[in-house]
Amino acid sequence: MKHLIFALAFALSLTSTVAWAQDLSEQEKSAANAFKVFWASTNCADMRKLSDWPQLVAKMHSNDKELCDSLVSLHQFVQQVDVTGVQLLPGDKARVSANISMLTGTSIKQQDTFTLVGGKWLLSAQ
Repeated sequence: MKHLIFALAFALSLTSTVAWAQDLSEQEKSAANAFKVFWASTNCADMRKLSDWPQLVAKMHSNDKELCDSLVSLHQFVQQVDVTGVQLLPGDKARVSANISMLTGTSIKQQDTFTLVGGKWLLSAQ
């Protein structure tokens, strides 16, 4: 059931910004999608693959298990991710901004930097 809720919430989040995303370049769309996938993930192995995990652990002054547990705890309440902006930056980086609606009825504004590594956008700790 948890996976069905996740899949439904993720599908809703992908369709909610379709009109806005039409104005983006392929690179911007790809960075926006990486943001959505990371924030919708509740699987630590996937989050590690979608980020520069060692840098995140160091920046958060945490360890692997604590960071994983914290992100899973937060991400399990993500209902919808609405990307509101993507800014391409020098050095194969992109700053992605979004409103994240939570199952609790609250919403948070989030901005993360992603780095293009080997053709794949990864959440950066910078």
